[in-house]
Amino acid sequence: MATKQSATLLCAAIDKDGEPYTTQIVAFISPGLPYFSLIGMPHAFLGGVRERIHTAMGAQGFTWPATRVTANIMPASRHKDGRTHELAVAASILCANGVLNKALFDHVALFGSLDDDGDWHSAGRVQRVEHLPELVSHLAKQGVRTIIIPAANKDIEPIDGVRIIRVSSLADLTAINEGTRPACDRIDRLVDEARNLMDTRQEALLDACVRELEDAVDTLNGIIEQEDRDPSALESAATAEAEQTIDELQDQLDTLEDKEREEY
Repeated sequence: MATKQSATLLCAAIDKDGEPYTTQIVAFISPGLPYFSLIGMPHAFLGGVRERIHTAMGAQGFTWPATRVTANIMPASRHKDGRTHELAVAASILCANGVLNKALFDHVALFGSLDDDGDWHSAGRVQRVEHLPELVSHLAKQGVRTIIIPAANKDIEPIDGVRIIRVSSLADLTAINEGTRPACDRIDRLVDEARNLMDTRQEALLDACVRELEDAVDTLNGIIEQEDRDPSALESAATAEAEQTIDELQDQLDTLEDKEREEY
């Protein structure tokens, strides 16, 4: 078996002086006894990070390589928060294992910690991270053009020239891999669109749209919490219902936009 290498994924951290800096994550799958080695992470974080990544991948339907796995976070010597890098490390392993297309994820930045409440059904859910606006701003200034963030982080404003994609679970990376946006990202964008359309004449109707969209978000998050589902199995009844709600609300918003143009 030849050694397999992932794409170079990006993340960012805050150093001891409070300054953001860019990190790079590369994973290798190589011959040897099964073992997960994580380089460049503070020792205090190692055990928990490895366990959360391993558990999340199994719970989300991904097969863990039955050989040696090494993930390298560079630079190794600088201070970093291990939780912020968990999604990026998991994605790098999926790239090395051929589950994700390396070309699509090369030099893409990912942020997110993985659920650690001990419930197998919620393992793989992506949790919010601290200092994200500062970290995203730093990467944007460095020329990073695609940044994947937790859907739970509502504190990120659009940035010109930067594609921000929200994910709520590790399995959402498969949607990006297939060239589509995760459902939670579509919902968030519809919510933003509805809020941008609001004016005094349409406020009540658009408020109702926003409430329904937010209910759809809750429905999808409930699926992640309650179902042990394969990431490729996207047709559960709850998912189908939520997707239908999204499509119906998009039609409503399109109709409102048409009426607004006619009035002006």
